[in-house]
Formats: sequence, structure tokens, C-alpha cells
Amino acid sequence: MNYVARDPVIHTLPPFGYSSFFEGPVDAWGVFMDRFGNVRSNVVVRMNGAWRGDTFVLDEEFRFDDGVPDQRTWLLKDHADGRFTATCDQCVGPIEGRNVVNGTHIVYRFRITIRGIAFSVVFDDEVRRLDERRVFNRATMKKFGITIGHFLLIAERRL
Repeated sequence: MNYVARDPVIHTLPPFGYSSFFEGPVDAWGVFMDRFGNVRSNVVVRMNGAWRGDTFVLDEEFRFDDGVPDQRTWLLKDHADGRFTATCDQCVGPIEGRNVVNGTHIVYRFRITIRGIAFSVVFDDEVRRLDERRVFNRATMKKFGITIGHFLLIAERRL
């Protein structure tokens, strides 16, 4: 039996835009799972996005269950063809993302520190719209082409 679920709400929404979804306050909850599927930490993220001229600024504050906070600020510029470019202090080089029908896809190199050791990893980051207020984010982290783990988040726009 072939069953394809079609949510009429998703199909009637305007095309997804990263900056339009993350404008204003957004909360997210999720986990970091190692490559074997073991949950290594829980995370809560508070985000707030705003336009400053033609640049979209997204401030993120991460709180992991070990109590260690992490903050980052993304600067994004939208392009007419659905692409956007971005920078962030922890990122290595410029980032290019693409808005697709119901989400976004971004691949970027990111500097992290784990247990006092600093190194860069590649994030393959996909955001998928669930409805007008929620998205699912799956970011796969790799080092030397080997999957280290996955961040799995649900983000919700505050009313």
C-alpha cells in the first residue's frame, strides 16, 4: 500500500525563508547524539533574529545539560535566487545556504572545542518546516569525512 501523507497546511504556506522564519524570538530543544545513536547531551537554544539594514542578524544562546553556555551570532544576506550567504565568528570561511521548498540546506566548516581540544568539523545542516511555527533541524557533524554525531532540534517561533 502506497500512502503519502499530505499536510494541506504545509502546501499552502509561502516558500520557506531562513531569515523570515528566524526573525524574532525562537526557542529550540534537542539532543546531540554520537555516531552510534547514543545521546551525549541535551540542549536548549534561545534565538533572536532581526534585520540591520540588508543584513539579517541571528543571535543564538546554547545551554547544554552540563551547564556550559555557548553563544554565536550569524550574519546572513539573502539573494534573489533563494540562496543566502552567511558568516559567524566560529565558522571557517564564508557559508552559502539554499532555501528549498519547505526548508534550508547549509554545509559549513565550524571550529569547536571539546574537552579542551579545539578543532574544526564540517556541519551538513538541514532545516525542515513542520508547520508555520515549527521546524526540525538535523545537523550532521563530520571530521575527515567520518560522522562524529548529529544535532537534532525542534525550533518553535514564539508568539
